[in-house]
Amino acid sequence: MQTPVSDSNLVTPAEIAAIEAGGGSSQERFLLRIALHGVRVLQAIAADLGIPMAHLTRPQVIQWFEADAQRRETGTAKLLVTDDRAEAFPDDRPDDIGQAALSGSEKFLLRSVVGLLPVLTHMAQETGIDHLGGEEWIARLRPYVQAQAGGVFFVVE
Repeated sequence: MQTPVSDSNLVTPAEIAAIEAGGGSSQERFLLRIALHGVRVLQAIAADLGIPMAHLTRPQVIQWFEADAQRRETGTAKLLVTDDRAEAFPDDRPDDIGQAALSGSEKFLLRSVVGLLPVLTHMAQETGIDHLGGEEWIARLRPYVQAQAGGVFFVVE
């Protein structure tokens, strides 16, 4: 059975409190929230596809987002993308995401999610990642955020 990605299985209040308690700049804390949200989206995609999260590929994630956009038309979408106005985040770059059959808002979320794939691949080489809890994810993601010294740790093309 496919489980929707909902507010209750994204970033919890306890995880937000753990992020805040861990310190760091406001930018680092914000990026940790975004990263944890992206991890939850990738967990849902991996579960949907029946593969480990570390084995997800960029094309698989893009195809899943496109399928979810089609599910939205029938009311069975899994992602909470409520602003489908393409003009909110126009994105027609000549790459695989820019050309995807998605709204600008969906492409914006997709870029942040696929940007996590290299980070997760690296993390998975160190230890398993598929069964980490929220605070473990925060602890594992924090060094990637801090290492950028004010930059964004995931790839924004």
